[in-house]
Amino acid sequence: MKATNIAFVQVVREVDVATKKKNLEEDPIRKARMTDTFHFVDKLKDNIYGWYGYNNEDEPERGLAFNGPNLKFVEMMDAPEWDKKGVEFQYETVAIVKAGQDAGKVLGSLTWGVSVADDEKGTITSLAREAHDKPDKSFAAAVAKWNEQAKGPVKDRNAEKQQPIMPAPKIPE
Repeated sequence: MKATNIAFVQVVREVDVATKKKNLEEDPIRKARMTDTFHFVDKLKDNIYGWYGYNNEDEPERGLAFNGPNLKFVEMMDAPEWDKKGVEFQYETVAIVKAGQDAGKVLGSLTWGVSVADDEKGTITSLAREAHDKPDKSFAAAVAKWNEQAKGPVKDRNAEKQQPIMPAPKIPE
């Protein structure tokens, strides 16, 4: 592998914990880039880049991307925050070569999540963590929706200068 930078794109699905079918995301900008299966690129409002942990200067924050001539190991941390009960967060985090000869190459993905019960305490349960050679088809659809949003009307974007996720992830067959 020839990479000088490895970064992550994270997709999330927020659904009703009981049915797993009802979308619970309320933000209209996030909803605008949501797929039919409720997946969307996990970025907060006013973020320009779809790369997880990147600031608006296209630089990694908190060590969430790795640079160097011979990259072989990457690590990412996330701590979901939510103030409501009865929601399940289903994540897929994908490691992608962001720069270098293999730019766009998908290195693998991790599916994980948390469930917040609709009980008095809002009991939190971790969902199974599973590593995969390639992301689920919902990942590519969510990235495509992010990229469409970036090219669309400014009023509908995540940020005025929202950028497509480039290089486009090359998902293995």
